[in-house]
Amino acid sequence: MKTLVAGLGALGGRLAAAFLLRGLPLRGFQRPGTTLENLRNRGLRYRDGEGTLRTFALEVREDPEALGADPADLVLLTVKATQTRGAAESIARFLKEDGLVLSLQNGLGNGEVLGEILGPRRVALGTCTYGAHRDAEGTVLWGGEGQIRFGPLREGRDLREVEETLQAAGLDARVAPDLPRTLWEKVLLNASVNPVSALLGCPNEALLEHPASLRLMRNLLREGLAAARAEGIPLEEEPLWERILSVLRATASNRTSMLQDREAGKRTETDALGGALLERGQRHGLDLPATEALHLLLSALDGRQERKD
Repeated sequence: MKTLVAGLGALGGRLAAAFLLRGLPLRGFQRPGTTLENLRNRGLRYRDGEGTLRTFALEVREDPEALGADPADLVLLTVKATQTRGAAESIARFLKEDGLVLSLQNGLGNGEVLGEILGPRRVALGTCTYGAHRDAEGTVLWGGEGQIRFGPLREGRDLREVEETLQAAGLDARVAPDLPRTLWEKVLLNASVNPVSALLGCPNEALLEHPASLRLMRNLLREGLAAARAEGIPLEEEPLWERILSVLRATASNRTSMLQDREAGKRTETDALGGALLERGQRHGLDLPATEALHLLLSALDGRQERKD
């Protein structure tokens, strides 16, 4: 499959490195800015879990029309949830008619936007728990192992070739038997962990060190579970809590994407996480006080940053 990564930040760079490490063909799409300049001037720089630094040449474009001359079979979408609509409009110009975009983004609502613009049959949704962050020079740093689970937005599309493509890059990737459950589990993981890490300003391992942060994350999880159950997704607290702890241990040195956004002065994805959970909770008359408090704090910080900009 002709594969392309759209959004070459920390996660997109980590996935691109997986392909390039194995000599697999890959292209990139990146909007103008510092990341694009670094990729063009210095290549994709990736430091693995053993500390080895590698630099890869990667064809990366900012013009969707240029990519449209040789359209992609598969687009791995890793942009922020706040950028989904704009990314989808660009992808429409370089995705084959029978191609597929696999969203590995955070939050709720990305699938609806992608389906509206690209058509639901050309969309798959997934979760990705591979850890990655970038240093001040733009080098992508390994942040822990993970997995990718995904499925079609509309039932009936065979995704075995996508699974094989990702596995050929050395990624633990499989089609999920129950996509809604899989997506909600990841949303609740992100909604429980990311806001706490962003507000405390600490890597994942530090979240495990204090009873207060553990208690806050568990309260957020319980509220998220209430929203999920009200939406018809029957999840159990204890297995998901254990999974959250396991992910934090496996990605101990990682800094969550929301923390990275805060440190870079960028808008966070709180609307797609806490905001989306509050919206669904309100539909069912649920009170989610911890979720609301952290969402309001992050929204206020986002607004303050926008005024500075």
